[in-house]
Order: sequence, then C-alpha cells, then structure tokens
Amino acid sequence: MLASRRECACTVIDVSSAGLALLAKDSGAAGESVVLYVDGIGRIQGEIVRQFEGGFAVRVVGTSRAADALAQRFA
Repeated sequence: MLASRRECACTVIDVSSAGLALLAKDSGAAGESVVLYVDGIGRIQGEIVRQFEGGFAVRVVGTSRAADALAQRFA
C-alpha cells in the first residue's frame, strides 16, 4: 500500500535483510512510505529508495516480527 492508500499487487524479486525489490505496475516516489504485506511473512513498513523499469526498491524501516522473519528467511 502506497502513502496515498492506493493498493497494488506486486511480486518480490530480490530480498536482503535491509530491503526488497518489487515488480509492480504502480509505484510511489522515492522517500514515500509504503506498507507491504508479504505472503508467509506479514506486514512490513518501508520507504521507497529508488525506482526502476517495472518496479521499485524499498528499505525496511524500523523493526517488526515480519522484518525479522524476512531477514531470517532470506539471510
């Protein structure tokens, strides 16, 4: 979900303990807050750090159970 509360389906294409890259039809601007709901992981808060053709990259902001699970699953 983008800061405008617009929801869009996306696909995770790359993961690190600090962030994710997503394929998506819609994107917000760099610096925009987003909330991601990742299947099998849960809710993750982040900030868009860059856009690329067909998607965008998000830096995970703060700590949460879901962010910890993401880091453990893909570390």
